[in-house]
Amino acid sequence: MNKKNIIILFFLLLLLSCSSTGQDYKEYLREVRFFKDTIHRIDRRIVTLASGSAWRANRFVIASNLSEVFFVLDNGLDIGSMYVNGTKYRVSHANQYEFRYNYGYLNYIKKLEYNNRVLELSDGSQWILAKGDEEVIKNWLSTPEVIVNYDETAMINPYRIEYIKVKRIDSDLKNLKVQPASNKKQNSDQLN
Repeated sequence: MNKKNIIILFFLLLLLSCSSTGQDYKEYLREVRFFKDTIHRIDRRIVTLASGSAWRANRFVIASNLSEVFFVLDNGLDIGSMYVNGTKYRVSHANQYEFRYNYGYLNYIKKLEYNNRVLELSDGSQWILAKGDEEVIKNWLSTPEVIVNYDETAMINPYRIEYIKVKRIDSDLKNLKVQPASNKKQNSDQLN
């Protein structure tokens, strides 16, 4: 290979590595709006919900009326993803009907420490699960995309439309202030 081909190859590899890194960054920790509803009617690619809003999917929707559906929308836009029966569809709002939604963050499960009930997400945050939710979260590992609600008290798996209660533990450790030794009793009371 001559010098010119090597330089072109280098720039192409650099461009590919930058574009894939940028995509990962965009997907992780994205603020989103979300809501759950029920399908009222499906007309090929148009899904009308029980609440009255209608959505245009990127392909034919395979579901039945009265199926539960979960939406994750890009913040500030009326486009996003619709999850029904374990399938993800890209959608856009198809009518002027106002809909109610919640705010949260899109993230991904990195690992689960089953014995400690600790879940780590792709951003490095750590969460403790409520007792009994270990079995639920094990089923989430095959579809690791999760929504953390805005007040950080629950996680939702949009594919399975399941909710679990969580408590963030890594921020508690960072915010814990060490007090002088003379206040040992007060300090131990704060930890309980």
